[in-house]
Amino acid sequence: MMSRPGLVAIVAAAGTMVATVLGGCSSASAGDSPPVVVCGTTLKAGGGAMPVLWPARRWPHVLHSSDWLYVQVAEGCAHGSSVTWVPRSAARIGRAAYASDGLAAAVVLQPTRPYTTYRLVAKSGGRVVASYTVDPAS
Repeated sequence: MMSRPGLVAIVAAAGTMVATVLGGCSSASAGDSPPVVVCGTTLKAGGGAMPVLWPARRWPHVLHSSDWLYVQVAEGCAHGSSVTWVPRSAARIGRAAYASDGLAAAVVLQPTRPYTTYRLVAKSGGRVVASYTVDPAS
């Protein structure tokens, strides 16, 4: 039978080894993210912080962001959408994934000026499939 101080030392040593192993694993993968791929196109390579890929929404929605905006503007990869934003000078397309009909399935908008509000609308077949107001100041 082991004495109580000996048992405490073994438990403490085992706890330290587990913490070291787990700590090493979590720090090696902390912040890593998988790539963002839409319709076979990589919009963001893996690693770093994972961006939010906003889904296609038919009703207006306000986003509070002054960073790159990842928006899915189609419900699949067969039929895409035409995408516009106003004012056009507020952002530019940094990357895009296209559906098989040649229209956008997802876009990544990069703001051209900080703290600029703009509205993005995506239409497919004449109907709105995504509508966002980007308001970084709110």
